[in-house]
Amino acid sequence: MSNRLVAVAALVAVPALAMSAVPPAHAAPPGPQAPAIVGGDPAPDTYRFAARLDRADGTPRCSAFVVSDTVAVTAAHCAFPRPTPPGPAAVPPRTVTLLGRDYVINPAPPGDWALRVGTDLATARAYRPVALVGADFRWGTPVRDRDPIPDRLKQNRMNDTVALVFPEGTLPGPYLPLLPARPGATVSVAGYGYTTDPGVDPATTPPTRLYRAPGTVTAAPGDPANASCTTGAVGDDEFCLTHTPEPRGACWGDSGGPISAVDRRGTPIGIVGWTDRSDVMTCGVGPQIAVAATEHSWVLLAPRIARLGKGRPPLDCPHGGDCASTPAGDPTTLTAPRARS
Repeated sequence: MSNRLVAVAALVAVPALAMSAVPPAHAAPPGPQAPAIVGGDPAPDTYRFAARLDRADGTPRCSAFVVSDTVAVTAAHCAFPRPTPPGPAAVPPRTVTLLGRDYVINPAPPGDWALRVGTDLATARAYRPVALVGADFRWGTPVRDRDPIPDRLKQNRMNDTVALVFPEGTLPGPYLPLLPARPGATVSVAGYGYTTDPGVDPATTPPTRLYRAPGTVTAAPGDPANASCTTGAVGDDEFCLTHTPEPRGACWGDSGGPISAVDRRGTPIGIVGWTDRSDVMTCGVGPQIAVAATEHSWVLLAPRIARLGKGRPPLDCPHGGDCASTPAGDPTTLTAPRARS
């Protein structure tokens, strides 16, 4: 298993943990699981912006969350093809360069995915993305610097964030601002994942209830103190998170879920990321690395970035169709939207 820790079923035929020197937070293959974050409890309805990323056939993959009526975010290792070894994807995706940053568009077919939103997904509808957008998509390698650009943009990023783009007005609210991660802050980690390594009992019913567990931010993004959390390289857009008492924290299927401030709205400050523990079969032990949400505010521009790509990927449902017309568990795949002229 790789060092990145949290996602739900494999991208291909193996568990989808990122294959760099650092394991993703877990991707969940099927197995005998308790449907909860380790040491967690059911999340309140204020977390109704939380979401689960599924394959088009309804198979759970990762957790996610909504940031606007057109954009949801999750971990890139959940939805993008994995370069082996780290480097450009086998089939080069369309790219757009904006302010010295490279964005990739649809490195994986958006029709492969569905999003379900809410704290209880038993009756949730499936929302179909029409584009996927990522930034500097090269796991475990620094962003490719371009000059001249501001020093603040020249950062060593793990780039484990992807924006899922939907037609305007598709996704339900609330749409919350993104807050910075502050050292010493108590936060809440939420997801729809499992609590132990799945894979023993394929008949296990996938979790549908969102769970959360408390954690503490130990260092701000870019702080050298983050290096003590891992033997791998912590990006300048990432921060260290600890949980006490252990075992407690994210596990299989929680990758990409929201890390929220402990306030009345559960305002997001980060995205569940990865751990470098070699024994990822036991969840909730040791520190985890999270992606700072404010370092990826570009996700709010994802629809515009997608349109800048060559061929301008379609951002509307076909013939006025409904991109949220299938109930949870329904494997029906909507007809692909037509490209705009």
